[in-house]
Amino acid sequence: MLPIIIKWLLGVLIHPEMKQVIPLEFEPIIKEDGSQKNDCERNASKRFLKNLRHYHPQLPVVLLGDGLSSNSPFIREARDRRCSYIFICKEADHKALSEYFWAGEMPNVTDFTETVGTLKKRYHFMKDVPLNDSNPDLLVTVVFYEETDPKGSKRQWMWVTDLEVTHDTVRTIALGGRARWKIENETFNTLKNQGYNYEHNYGHGYKTLSNLFAGLMLLAFLIDSMFRSIFF
Repeated sequence: MLPIIIKWLLGVLIHPEMKQVIPLEFEPIIKEDGSQKNDCERNASKRFLKNLRHYHPQLPVVLLGDGLSSNSPFIREARDRRCSYIFICKEADHKALSEYFWAGEMPNVTDFTETVGTLKKRYHFMKDVPLNDSNPDLLVTVVFYEETDPKGSKRQWMWVTDLEVTHDTVRTIALGGRARWKIENETFNTLKNQGYNYEHNYGHGYKTLSNLFAGLMLLAFLIDSMFRSIFF
């Protein structure tokens, strides 16, 4: 018989100006005993937040997440767990929010551009935007950020957040939102391609062996990250 492949959700501490990431804890994505439905990343995320607050009740937290996170149940869960957030918001997935956002006018919307080095940067944000038609009471702040290089090539990002966004803080929030790439590059890319053999070792066993190996791998990664932050 083939081994069961076990996936898991990993939380890491990151800083936009630091290369190192610090693994915090992981949550297996696996059907729990007695459950009739397969587990998923959203359910694992809720369990992760519950455990995070249990072990770190006073830790100030700003969650970064992809488009799967910018939904009403998870945003409410984050709020209930006293966590702020900066979540990717894809316009194709949030049509009502996008229409409301781009139809906004002054003074409800702030829009400005600046040139930093060779990049032209545009910031466009609006407070108290309904997340969607089904949740008109769930208001978020939407932040759009665009970079244009000297050749005219553009890169764009859009997030929803509950943080206080102003002309002075929007740069920091955009920097924080873009730091999400460290979760992929500095975490999973390192685990897959820098000697930890993540993709090869963690389909072992039928009960807890896979998670045990994953925990040992992350412990080694944590120690390695701590040494790198001290000596490099």
